[in-house]
Amino acid sequence: LLSCDKLTVKNKAEQESLQTRENEKSKPNFLVISTLVIFGICMIAGNLVKDGLNVWVPQILKDTYGFGDSLSIILTIALPILGLFGALFVVQMNKFVRDGVLLNGLLFLAATGCMFVVFQLLKTTLYIPIIVLFGLISLLMHAANNYITSFIPLKMRDRFNSGLLAGIL
Repeated sequence: LLSCDKLTVKNKAEQESLQTRENEKSKPNFLVISTLVIFGICMIAGNLVKDGLNVWVPQILKDTYGFGDSLSIILTIALPILGLFGALFVVQMNKFVRDGVLLNGLLFLAATGCMFVVFQLLKTTLYIPIIVLFGLISLLMHAANNYITSFIPLKMRDRFNSGLLAGIL
């Protein structure tokens, strides 16, 4: 094992280069910390919305439109399934929008727009668009959550320990 080129350091310059890169990773600068704070706040907001949908949507539809418990059970199962499609959606979106802050901003803006429409439609008898919008909000929040916990640590791996960052986020 010691003769393997990848496991041994060949010269002092290479060893110093490795040490310098490790030191740079261990000392995150202000930009890295502020980016982590922004994404941390987005994580908190996104998880509140995402988990709130799973808990409150069945009750809202039951109280507002008189739906039975069977729809509550179906929605409790269906909304998290949309999270799988949220992961696929964010991968496709990342091909077009490479900036993580902009992409998350777009996801949150779209979810906020959907929530605004839902609040307006709750005053009407139109329940099918409301259910579709709840599903779309769930998809968008799962996409944002997936991006923050998966893509951000990988993109920042040169400046920060990606395993630690994924755990924090």
